Amino acid sequence: MQQFRVTATEGAWRIAAWLLLWLPICLLAADFGDAPDARYVTPGSPCDGYPSTLASDGARHADTSRLWLGKSVTDEPDSKQAGDEDDFLIHQQVTSGSWRGDAWINVLVDRDGDDNFPCTRPYGRWESDADWTVRNLKVPNLVPGEERGVKVPLPKDRCFRITLTTRPLNNYHGRGSFAYGETEDWCPAPIRETAPTKKKPPLPPPT
Repeated sequence: MQQFRVTATEGAWRIAAWLLLWLPICLLAADFGDAPDARYVTPGSPCDGYPSTLASDGARHADTSRLWLGKSVTDEPDSKQAGDEDDFLIHQQVTSGSWRGDAWINVLVDRDGDDNFPCTRPYGRWESDADWTVRNLKVPNLVPGEERGVKVPLPKDRCFRITLTTRPLNNYHGRGSFAYGETEDWCPAPIRETAPTKKKPPLPPPT
């Protein structure tokens, strides 16, 4: 019987080839929030802005296929800094693709008004303990294929971040890397100033 031997060098090359094949895929298959990040929108801004991009250590998830918020989820290699297809506000549910076990929901809301100085809207922060409005809301005993409705208090006048993970969080301020789950952001539409309406001059009297 013919025997095959794999040398240490051949084994190293096989591992390297596997990493080259799968590592880029793992790095690209991520999920980020999209709240306005000053580091991206206005480089050099005195305000840090919400931590959304990879450069700001924004909350991100390596694998969203096992567990996500709402009915659908999108992946991106970094924060889009634009409106995403987030749907938790429409469908307040947790969806388990293949996850079996507990999950936790955390919500950050910019409640303390620190988006006013030194930041200007729409930039803000989630640094205060008062901003962590929902702390480790447990969604127990999920099974693969389940869609579980949840009730989470969410504001409509402040930017917020909702993060779903498979472990409880400590000292959460919207940053960090997580294995599974999803993060969604929502901000109210900015108030746009409109130019005052000019009145037309009166018509000359008929001659």
